[in-house]
Amino acid sequence: MFKNILIGIVLILLIVVGVVAYLIFTLDPEELGQQLLQSINDKGGIQIRADSFQISPFKGLYIESAHAEGELASGSMTADIGRVVVDYQLLPILQGEVIVNQIVIEQPQLVVVSKPSVSQSGKGGSKAKPKTPVDQPGMTEASQDEAGFQPTVTIAEFRVENGSLVSRVEGPSPSETTITGLNLQLSDFHLDSAVADPILGLAANGSIQVDQISAGDLVIKGSRGRIAVDRGRVSITEFGIDTDNASLEVAALELDLKQQPPPFTLQAGGECDLNSLMNAEGDDAFGPASLQMSLIGSGPDINQIAGDGTLRLETGEIPAFPMVSLIERILGEPLITGNPYQATEIPFTVADGKIQVQPFVLALENMQISGVGDIDLTGPLDLEIAVRLPRDQVHIDSLEGAIDGLTEDGWTTLPFNVEGSMGEPEVGIDSSLYKDAAKGMGKKALGGLLDKVFDQDDSN
Repeated sequence: MFKNILIGIVLILLIVVGVVAYLIFTLDPEELGQQLLQSINDKGGIQIRADSFQISPFKGLYIESAHAEGELASGSMTADIGRVVVDYQLLPILQGEVIVNQIVIEQPQLVVVSKPSVSQSGKGGSKAKPKTPVDQPGMTEASQDEAGFQPTVTIAEFRVENGSLVSRVEGPSPSETTITGLNLQLSDFHLDSAVADPILGLAANGSIQVDQISAGDLVIKGSRGRIAVDRGRVSITEFGIDTDNASLEVAALELDLKQQPPPFTLQAGGECDLNSLMNAEGDDAFGPASLQMSLIGSGPDINQIAGDGTLRLETGEIPAFPMVSLIERILGEPLITGNPYQATEIPFTVADGKIQVQPFVLALENMQISGVGDIDLTGPLDLEIAVRLPRDQVHIDSLEGAIDGLTEDGWTTLPFNVEGSMGEPEVGIDSSLYKDAAKGMGKKALGGLLDKVFDQDDSN
């Protein structure tokens, strides 16, 4: 995603640099704009047209309502830009140096369509060797001479105002990420026009802000932070993330755009609202929750993300939410809702497209709830929940024959399976109890148990 942003920025910058450098040799006030566009289009790759193209040696360059499209190494791109303003200094141009005071890109709308790489499409197991400056064409002295005069370029400030980006990945697992309200400010700018790959020739520091990032069901709002670009490496820090259920800060996000797909590392943490996440209702509520996680990955494929983290849950009271309500229905009494609990930590790992919840215990008054299992990043649950409570509080008539085998020192541990989703979970007694109940009570009692457990489906 961030590479697509940089590709759009660099393409615009290269066009601007070419335009200003062209002024050194050609200055036809009447047809200069269209000549420049035609010259750029003739080189292939990116085709550009604009409703209005104005160049003034003293006032700068202005482009209105521009459209560009072309092919990239990994797919294709189209861009619509409301306005481009370039404020440059004239006298240094006459000395072979391009000094740009400011470049402003207003309302750019970039659409990048990427095709899956070999590793993403599942064809072949080896990754393509990342290019190095030696591998890339156009990096030798001879090729630089063939390119002709390369002016020294200095850019004081570059800004993107109210931009948008749509990044689509085609293939067996298509995805789409949309960024709106993009505002980018870069300074300490260096653009080496002699480097064949523009990503490797760009270095800058600045700030980034977006109004919204959406990817599938995930919506992130009001994000801003710091960004540094250094010849193919991107570092984003202090980047705030606000969702419906959490307020997090990305302490560090590092991407290496010199490799395909780009590998990344992520350090993030912040506050979570479990009451909203679990669809809780009523006056009882979970206490404050905080999240810390470290992730690594490669490209947009969620199956390539790996890492670990911890969710810390402070003291509170168990609220009424769908999963607990279904467990209480099987128990026959509201023994969990409203029950105070002690603070605890829930460790987890991330691998193979799943959050793997590690074993944890939540201590309530006169009761314990433990859990382990997987939460698929696309939504489905596969959890094992165990409720440990005094034997005299268990009143499931149809399971009497099996419950005695789950009781030790007056405490009974009831195992539950949880599937479905957070909003619409499916809860049932562990299937091993069916066999125990059948052995202890016979088919008639087992039928009563099944009626009790699965009657919840009829009422939903």
